[in-house]
Amino acid sequence: MSDGGDGRLAITTALARLEAVDPGAALDARAALDWLVGEGSLESLCRFGLQQFCWYELPFKWIVAPAARVEVVSGLARFFDLAGLPRYRDVCASPTTAEVLDAWAVDVTVGYDAYRSAMIASGLEPPNLPELVWSPAMEQEELTAFWSTAMALELAVDVGVLVPGRKGWRRDQLALVRAHLEHPREDRFGESHLQAVLTERLAAWVEGGWGLGPRSQARRQMVAPVANALLRPVEPPRGLTRALASMRWLLEAIDGDGRGTTLTERGNLPRPLVRAAVVAFPRWWPGDGRSPPGREADVPELQLLHLFLRELRLIRRSGRDLVLTRHGREALTDVTGLWRRVADQLGQGTGFYAATLELVLAALLVDPLVDLGDLQAELLVVLTETGWHDGSSGAPVPAEVVHDVLVDIEALATVLGLARPKGRQWDRRQLRLTEVGRATALAALRSRATAPRRP
Repeated sequence: MSDGGDGRLAITTALARLEAVDPGAALDARAALDWLVGEGSLESLCRFGLQQFCWYELPFKWIVAPAARVEVVSGLARFFDLAGLPRYRDVCASPTTAEVLDAWAVDVTVGYDAYRSAMIASGLEPPNLPELVWSPAMEQEELTAFWSTAMALELAVDVGVLVPGRKGWRRDQLALVRAHLEHPREDRFGESHLQAVLTERLAAWVEGGWGLGPRSQARRQMVAPVANALLRPVEPPRGLTRALASMRWLLEAIDGDGRGTTLTERGNLPRPLVRAAVVAFPRWWPGDGRSPPGREADVPELQLLHLFLRELRLIRRSGRDLVLTRHGREALTDVTGLWRRVADQLGQGTGFYAATLELVLAALLVDPLVDLGDLQAELLVVLTETGWHDGSSGAPVPAEVVHDVLVDIEALATVLGLARPKGRQWDRRQLRLTEVGRATALAALRSRATAPRRP
C-alpha cells in the first residue's frame, strides 16, 4: 500500500492528465474527490463510500441541477480510469448509478427509495446485528468499525466469497460481518471492533446518559459502579419460569381458545378473567372477607401487567377483542425470549420515567437492600442535576413527582418478580432485587448503555 504522499501524488497526476483533455471534467472530479477523501489519499476510499456519494450525497446534499450530477459522476469515472481503478470507474459509469440519479430527478422520496434499494442490493452496506445496531451518530471507534466492515464486505464481494443476490447471501453477509467485528485485533491487544464499540458506548453512557442536559457527577457516581458488569452479555438466570409466571398466565388467559378475549365496552379485561386472576394469584386479592373483584381497576397488579404486555407488543386490540401478537405466541413457549424482551423494554425510553428507572436499577444493583425514602431523596438530586425540571416553570422536579414514579417502578418490579419490598410504611420500606431481578437489571442497563447513539 502506498503512503499518504504517494496517494496524493496519484490523485494529482490523474487529475492533471484529465485536465489536459477535459478541464471541466477535471474540475468536477476534483470537487468530488475533495468531498470523498479530503486531504487523504485514494487508499482511504472504498466502494461503499463511493456508492454513498453517487447515490445519496451528491443528489441530496449537493445543491446542483440533475444534469450537473451526471457530469460529476462522469468526471469521476474518467478520473478513476486514468488512476487505474476500474472497479471505482464502473460504479460511477454503471446503469445503477444512472437509474438512481434519474430517480432523484423525479422526486426526493423516489430518489431515496432507489438509493436504499441499490445500496442493499450491492451487499456492501454493513447490516445491523442483534448485538450491534449501528448508530445514526457514530463516535470514533464505531466509525472505524463501520468503515472497516464496509471494506471487508468489498473484499468478500471482489473475491467471490459473498455474491449479492445469490440464495442465502444475506445470511452469508451477516456471518462475514459478525466474524469481522468479533475478530481480535493485534493493534488493540486482542480487542475486537465489537468490544471497542460497546466499550465506547458504555463510557459515553456513564458520562452523559441519554439526556441532552448537563453532565452530572452525582449521576456518574450512581451508574459508574455497575459499568464493568455491563461489558459482557447477561446470561438468562435461573427461576425464569417462576418469576414470569404471571405474565405467561395472563397471555394464556387472553388467548383462551386461540381467538382472544372480548374486552368490556371501556376496553378493560372482562370480569371472569379478572376473577380468575385473583384465584391464580391470591396475593393480588387478600382473603379479608371482601367479595371477588368486579373489574380490572380493582386489581392494580393485573392492570399493570395488562399495560406492560401492550408495551411489549405481546398483545393488541382487534376491534373489541384483545389478541396475542406473533411475539405473544412465541412468549408462551420461549420463556428466555420473553425475559430478554422484558429486559430490553426496561432499558428503552428517553423520558423522565426511563431516566429514573435506570437510576433505580443501578442503585438496586449496588446495594443489596435499598431504603426507598433515601433513594427518593438521592433521585431528586440527580434528576435535577441532569437537567430535569418542572415543565415550563424551570423549577426543580417536585418531590411528589419523583415519589409517584418510584412507586410505579416498585409496583412493576414487584409484579414481574424482579424485586421484593420489605415494610408497609413508605418512609421505612426497603427494596431488594431477586436473583432474576438482578440479571434483568443488568441486561436492561446493558441494553440501554450500549444502544445506538442518537444525534
